[in-house]
Amino acid sequence: MSHAEYHYREYQRITQAHIDSKLHTGSDIWEVTSPTSDEEANRMATFYIECEAHLYAFLQAVHAAADNLAHVVYYVLGLNLGAGIKGRVSLDSIEKHVGKMAQTTPTLIPVANLLSELKRASTFVDLNDLVNHLKHHGGPSVGISLQPSADKAYEIQFGSFLRDSQHRGAISANQFLADSHQVLNVAIVNVGIALGTWLESSVSQKALTWGFAKSPDEPTEAVAPTRSPQST
Repeated sequence: MSHAEYHYREYQRITQAHIDSKLHTGSDIWEVTSPTSDEEANRMATFYIECEAHLYAFLQAVHAAADNLAHVVYYVLGLNLGAGIKGRVSLDSIEKHVGKMAQTTPTLIPVANLLSELKRASTFVDLNDLVNHLKHHGGPSVGISLQPSADKAYEIQFGSFLRDSQHRGAISANQFLADSHQVLNVAIVNVGIALGTWLESSVSQKALTWGFAKSPDEPTEAVAPTRSPQST
């Protein structure tokens, strides 16, 4: 997420230098985006290249955070110790596996629900489609919509593209970045809280099972476990 935020700042810096600063000094948006010399055309082309590079990197970083989150769940729940996970660890594989675990372990229901909410969130579905299109087809392109509304001189947009034979229309880059960052940021925090709650419940249950539970006033004594530690 820090990588994504870095690329967002660079995207803002480039846009400010190439467009906003000129508008601030009185230039017209049509003049800024309509080069009249080879030098201006080269600067415009460089702007698009740099702008696309940082926008694409932002989306890929946020998208990767979902699978990073899946790895957190994977290790916190001890699934690396042999719980039948086959193939690579991803949001999709962990969401399915934890959903099955929650059917017999009710304390995992909040974790399972949060993973399912993220996977099915419309913003994440759109992010997944866009990043996979970018990865396999090298797009969509980034363009500028001039005077899209009465109060906006321009809007940077991701262009339209086809994904699974479905048309995806052009969308505001700024809005999509904000929505994508928010849906992952909220999921990371909420899953972390749910995992912490599950850990507390799991540790308390093991303490009761092993005979470790005692009142605060009881002296601390060494208690032999009632079963092999290897089974935990």
